[in-house]
Amino acid sequence: MQVNKYKITVPVSPDSINQAITYGKFERDIVILKHKWQRLAKLIIDCAIIDGDLPAKFHGRVAFFFKIYFETDRQRDGDNYEAMCKGIIDAFVNKQMIKDDNSDYVDDDGRRLRVDQERPRIEVYIKEKIPGNSLVSIQEYGGQGNNKLPSTGIGHVERPDDEIRTGALAHEALGDNNASQSIASSQANDYGHLADQ
Repeated sequence: MQVNKYKITVPVSPDSINQAITYGKFERDIVILKHKWQRLAKLIIDCAIIDGDLPAKFHGRVAFFFKIYFETDRQRDGDNYEAMCKGIIDAFVNKQMIKDDNSDYVDDDGRRLRVDQERPRIEVYIKEKIPGNSLVSIQEYGGQGNNKLPSTGIGHVERPDDEIRTGALAHEALGDNNASQSIASSQANDYGHLADQ
């Protein structure tokens, strides 16, 4: 059985449902948040495909695992980030990289919440298991697989210029032009390693 591993990074601060929802927890607010992250993820996915860090289409069962990094250290409810994660997975479906995000094609391996005051971000770990449709376990993340550089343990090798470019695109898509101009200085210095916490 072949297992392909990939990783993309969305280099912006995560959004909780609580940040988008007014007091009544209106469904339209959740949809707006989901669509915001779907648009943002599509930009990152496009760059990763062009750079050869993601395939144009997955051919096996796909599992998604999210590491969500925040600027501040406080208690958070992981379920509040479901709409954000759903929007990112929907971007893969929208780009026809996977047929659907139901349990016939996709496993949700959950999310881990972490703190990185210097670089809040969302790391999306993707595992494609070919052939078969058995579950891809969270314990399988981080080992050696079909990687471009075996020392990294993942399919996408991040470089400072990648994050600068995708970060600028992300902030531009969100309408934050000041942040897109300053992203080079704030992130390029600290991106020579991959977090494995």
